[in-house]
Amino acid sequence: MNSFTEALDWIYSIRGAAWRRKLDRMERLLEVLGIPGGGNRPFIHIAGTNGKGSTVTMVEAMLRESGYTTGSCVSPYVYSVCERVAVNGQSISESEFLRAAQTVRNATEVLVAEGFGLCTIFEVFTAMAFWYWEDQGVDFGVVEVGLGGSLDCTNVIDPAVSAIVSISWDHMEVLGGTLEEIAEEKSGVIKSGRPCVIGDLPIGAREVMLNRAKEVNSSASFYGQDWMVTGDPAGGDFELNCRFGKFKLPRPRRLPGYVQVHNAGVAAQCFFEATVGKLDCEAQLEGVKKGLLNAYLPGRFEVFRSAGRTWVFDGAHNEQSVSELVRTFRGRYPKIKPDILFGMLNRHDPRVCGDLLKLLGGDVRCVPINWEATEDPQKLAEMCGFEKWFGSINEAIDDLNSDVVIVTGSFYLLSDVAVVLGLIDSR
Repeated sequence: MNSFTEALDWIYSIRGAAWRRKLDRMERLLEVLGIPGGGNRPFIHIAGTNGKGSTVTMVEAMLRESGYTTGSCVSPYVYSVCERVAVNGQSISESEFLRAAQTVRNATEVLVAEGFGLCTIFEVFTAMAFWYWEDQGVDFGVVEVGLGGSLDCTNVIDPAVSAIVSISWDHMEVLGGTLEEIAEEKSGVIKSGRPCVIGDLPIGAREVMLNRAKEVNSSASFYGQDWMVTGDPAGGDFELNCRFGKFKLPRPRRLPGYVQVHNAGVAAQCFFEATVGKLDCEAQLEGVKKGLLNAYLPGRFEVFRSAGRTWVFDGAHNEQSVSELVRTFRGRYPKIKPDILFGMLNRHDPRVCGDLLKLLGGDVRCVPINWEATEDPQKLAEMCGFEKWFGSINEAIDDLNSDVVIVTGSFYLLSDVAVVLGLIDSR
């Protein structure tokens, strides 16, 4: 491989590689790369159905604002594949992406020869992140779980602290048909003797986490029992009350949405747990406050002006995330009926998302995504009971009437619309 484009071509050529449903291949890949267990640094491991990326971003910002060199990885990306690997909040450069991809490719060829088969794309991206962090001498790695928990390839790490932010319906074909089954899979990130922060979960899922924590002797902190966030839903500061104390904290300035206060509470406790004994209390609190003011992640109720309209980009693709999108939009724009561009991948059931979007009262236009797993717009419209569908994003944009437009569904749709609007290049 001699270019960034060739590196991407190789990575996407392994699309469809089988998930091994065990961790031995990832463990061996990291051994070949010389970074068993993901490398020699403390990790913060973030799982959950929704809110993982935002929580990762806030923890990373808190650590960085405290003077640490940080590595973070989130999925999926929104505007550039380089978002998958970051150091100090900055996406990996294309030249360094090429170097990391070539190194990991050489290691994957060793695994194929040993009979492990092709690594998945997610295994490759995760290995690239771990390798690059080792190369850059990162102090802390903040890792987002890809899918589930116990069998996710990120679960090869031994975290300083882990978290389960939320549990709701998603990926049932893999994780299970009940919230308890989904929770069981995600509970695998709770590790023996390690602290874990548990967010606001349904009762059944909460019981699963409680049982897992007892089983492995983890000091888990549960929302509503061991910690709580309170504050004015309309804005201003919020209060976190947890085992480390009671703190008045600023809302995440660049991550709007009511649920982000909850996620900020999870992030702050992860930061406290990871830095206890390393920073004094005053420095910890300063790191939390600065991190919350500066943390940014694209595609989470991201509002901007373009082409004479206000656009809201939000990659909401399941019941919990779309419900939060509707609630946040109504709080900010109480009288507006927005136009909505809606596109989904065919691995998700769109019907509950469609029902929730109808609550906003605007016209929904179903559009395709530039991805092989895109749901056909006409089929998407029929499943959700929408009247409008289009063969391209351009056609749908030409049909818009409202001055406020929500773009939602898949994160990949956000990137496609950004290209059409001229906000990013088409690569």
